[in-house]
Amino acid sequence: MLTHHDAAFSTLIDRVARYGAATAAWDDLYAWFGAEEIDATVWRAVHARFREICAHYGFEEVPELSVYRFDAFFTLIREGADDEGVAIIGADGELEEEEDEESEDDEG
Repeated sequence: MLTHHDAAFSTLIDRVARYGAATAAWDDLYAWFGAEEIDATVWRAVHARFREICAHYGFEEVPELSVYRFDAFFTLIREGADDEGVAIIGADGELEEEEDEESEDDEG
């Protein structure tokens, strides 16, 4: 991987670890890895870099990593931490907070 490609790739993965998600063009991923197709080898390298960066930031466990695939780009999303809130944006503009699973268990 070329040095400037490695820096761009690391920046993408760093954003996923720190902010929870990041988006890039498929063309970038192909260029970074010099790949003709995005296969398991590329995804293993993505996950390996994610593990490395999570360790750097002191994550106790490596969060689950997902990819949303679109025509021209992809978005990597990590599992949210306990102190990060998730809300659904309603058509009325109101945020519907996702309830904590433990809270739901306590109520039942």
